[in-house]
Amino acid sequence: MKRMLTWLHDTFLSATDYGIARFPIALEFKIQNGAQDADHVLHLLDNDLTPMDYVVELLCIKFHMKREQAAVLMIEIDENGSAEVMRNSLAVLEEVAEHLRQEAIRLDYMLECKIFRLSYVGSGEERTHT
Repeated sequence: MKRMLTWLHDTFLSATDYGIARFPIALEFKIQNGAQDADHVLHLLDNDLTPMDYVVELLCIKFHMKREQAAVLMIEIDENGSAEVMRNSLAVLEEVAEHLRQEAIRLDYMLECKIFRLSYVGSGEERTHT
């Protein structure tokens, strides 16, 4: 266990500046106000092209996670193929997914998201944003 924690710390817990910006203020406002209407969930998907430390940094900056929490979620994405990062309305999550995709492209990364209806997670009703 200690070896795993050391690896986690050395690999993902030292901040790297990727030039990731927070969500625009208007989108942050929509995220906060749309949370009570959460009927969909946003998952980040695993791929072999996006560095894990970029995903950790993205989760910290965009989703206000502590670095340790972001590292654990990134490992879940890596091991399970995807993980939930946010619940909100479909309209807000589509805007979030597009913002994440555009920023990843700007930074020469590929980031893929899927949006599921909460009552249908795992049933195949999804929207993919690549």
